[in-house]
Amino acid sequence: MMVVVLKVADVPKTWRSEWKLLPGDRLTFGRPTPDSPVDIPVSNRHDVSRDLGIISTAGDHWTISNHTDRWVSVVSVDEGGAFARIPPGRLDAPVPFEISRLMWPCKGGEIVLFEAFSMDAGFRDQVTRNPSNTVAFNWSKESKHFLVLTALCEPQLRNEDCVEVPGIDALVARLQGSVRYSDATVSSVNAQIEYLAVKCGKDPNAGERVKFDGQKRLKIVKYAMRFGVVQWDDLRLLDA
Repeated sequence: MMVVVLKVADVPKTWRSEWKLLPGDRLTFGRPTPDSPVDIPVSNRHDVSRDLGIISTAGDHWTISNHTDRWVSVVSVDEGGAFARIPPGRLDAPVPFEISRLMWPCKGGEIVLFEAFSMDAGFRDQVTRNPSNTVAFNWSKESKHFLVLTALCEPQLRNEDCVEVPGIDALVARLQGSVRYSDATVSSVNAQIEYLAVKCGKDPNAGERVKFDGQKRLKIVKYAMRFGVVQWDDLRLLDA
């Protein structure tokens, strides 16, 4: 059965900051006022609506409703930059992420209202829980091409808003700082990128043409981030 733990990001110290939702719970959230209380107070900013919406939990997922008339909320994840937009008036939108945060637009940018941690998700068996055991993620983390892939994805793993992909010179310099690929050169790293392009199905000579090396690297990164090939913990390989 799904259990969701919410950690409110930025509220006064006297306010409750953590909530545990059990299956069947349905709680309102927003900016509380004496005339308009909410179950989960998430902010005391005046540019945050009093009635933002409702969070509810079902047997194996949780949903969010957006009660505002014009504001789009975004549920995002830290790794990979995946997100789901919740448009104004949307009711009971299912959230597909087990670890996520709710972003809300405000004056000067955006704020994180809370982080959500879904627990006790159902799996067919123990093998399914580990993506590295599936065919789509059959990558040897001891290989040099996985090191190159990790270095390619590092900026987006560290900052989900980053859209840049390292150039070949930056890649070589980063890899030369690792013990396992200290002998990296431009030609050897380019060879690894060519291998990654084939492995990720982005081979410019088979199917879709990739005219520029920058586009090729970008497509490799998008593939790896979309399917979770590289995780945050893999960054330690670059420093090993």
